[in-house]
Amino acid sequence: MLRFFDCNTAVGRWKHSRPGGYESAAELEAILDYTQVEQAVVYDPSRNDLFFASKGRGAFLNDRRLRVSKRIRMNEALIGTGLPHAGRGDVATWARIYGAIGPEVSGIRRFGAASLDFAWVAAGRMDGFWEDDLDIWDVAAG
Repeated sequence: MLRFFDCNTAVGRWKHSRPGGYESAAELEAILDYTQVEQAVVYDPSRNDLFFASKGRGAFLNDRRLRVSKRIRMNEALIGTGLPHAGRGDVATWARIYGAIGPEVSGIRRFGAASLDFAWVAAGRMDGFWEDDLDIWDVAAG
């Protein structure tokens, strides 16, 4: 078994957060059997939300089963993204994707922790998410 644990994703966002201000961070853990994720947990301390999933048993937020959004029209969709930063990601590629998606959707948001963004898509809080140059721990639990 291989275990990923990242106790402070979105460190930059966490450093800039303040009570009542911008808060977006997550603690995550994923357990893999080297080929696939078996169990995963993402915790959002600012909302006390615990997202968890086990292979074959489904995904949950606290005690509620997760369901993705039922939206089918792009012009109603809320999409999350990660921005190129600190030498990671390609600004030109991101701008090209944003230019194609932006005019077609209801809104695009940047929250700060990719694992939490993926969890929000699973919970139907957002309708999609894109970011390039992520690490395996960013996507393993999401």
